[in-house]
Amino acid sequence: MNTKLIVAIAILVLLGIISFNYYDSSQSQQSLAMSIEDKVKLDTIVNQWERNSELASKASTTERPVIIEEMQTLRGETAKLKVTPCLISSKKSLLAAMDAEITVYSSLIADAEATIEIDANNVYKSIKKYHETVEECTN
Repeated sequence: MNTKLIVAIAILVLLGIISFNYYDSSQSQQSLAMSIEDKVKLDTIVNQWERNSELASKASTTERPVIIEEMQTLRGETAKLKVTPCLISSKKSLLAAMDAEITVYSSLIADAEATIEIDANNVYKSIKKYHETVEECTN
């Protein structure tokens, strides 16, 4: 092989590596931007959820079913929400927290003296996991 051919091949290989790294970096930035957009959607849902949760905690037994119905609707909307692959685990944790909290308030409707400690603990654990996994995806 002559020297010019070797140099040309080396330049082509180098350009290929640079192009791949640029493409990979661009894809990572795009993925992060999409994750952040999805995080904003999830955060909006969490804020709505927390408002409903506060209302449910203060509501009377007769008022609570209406709030639980709103919570179930929000849970359904959350289940339908499409998120980036990185946030799927976060979404699952949020849904688990929602399910546990709906169970807590439903139990209190059925029996004002119900033991809800386990379910309340599940809510806390699931929300904690939600925040941890969101943090991992968006930083």
